[in-house]
Formats: sequence, structure tokens, C-alpha cells
Amino acid sequence: MPKKFIFRLESLLRYREHLEQMAQQMVAQAHMDLSECENRLTILGDELGGTLNDLERRMLAGIEADQYHRYTAYVVQLETVLAMEGERHKDLIRILREKQAILSKRSVEKKVLENLKQRKQTEYYDNVTRLLQKESEEMSIIREVREMER
Repeated sequence: MPKKFIFRLESLLRYREHLEQMAQQMVAQAHMDLSECENRLTILGDELGGTLNDLERRMLAGIEADQYHRYTAYVVQLETVLAMEGERHKDLIRILREKQAILSKRSVEKKVLENLKQRKQTEYYDNVTRLLQKESEEMSIIREVREMER
């Protein structure tokens, strides 16, 4: 009976699977960071819009100078934070794309080895089948020769 198929690069394949899983985790984390940033941008945008509406209403009703200065300072601060978060959003998109490129590369590297393993396994079992077929034919011939000798 032939030996079981052994892929000599199995440890490398497992290592590449591990690298792919790590890359998948990094992409997932980048997605979460980006989503969190987008939520923060939405909240800040809503806060800025609400504050501007509130300031406009108070200005129509009459507002004291010190309150006006506090509102405008708060609006400037919100706009600054919003701009910083917008820059962070751009960076997170860039990071996500980089992580996705790494994941794609890792997936291809793993797939190459998986395909090689599959091809080698198919060749091995085709070979085994041929050998068993040859053995079977030889046994048949031997039987026929024995029967003829009788």
C-alpha cells in the first residue's frame, strides 16, 4: 500500500495562512477605525450645525456680546476639530487601502501554495493509481500464466 501524500511545504503554507489571517485582522481593525472616525465626523457635523442654528436664533432674538464670543469660539473650535478629523479620515482611508493591498498580496501568496499542493496531490494520487493499475495488471498476467501452466 502506498504512503499517504505529504506536502513538503505544508509548514510554509500554514505560515502563509497565518499571515493572511493577520492581514485580515488588520483590515478589519482599519475598517473599524474608519467607521469610528466617520461616526465622529457625523456627530461633530451635527453639533456644528446645531450650534450655528442656535447662534442664529439667539442673534435674531438679541444676544449679549460675551455670549456671542463664546458661541463663535466654540464654533471655531468645532470647525478645527472637524478639519482635524477630516484629515484623520483621509489618513485612515489611505491606511485601509494599504492594509487591503497587503491582504491581497498575502491571499495570493497563500493561494499559490494551495494550488501547488493541490497539483502535487493530484499528481501523487494519479501516480499511485497508475502503479496500482500496473500491479493489478501484472497480478492478472501472473494468474493467467499460472493457469496456462496447469
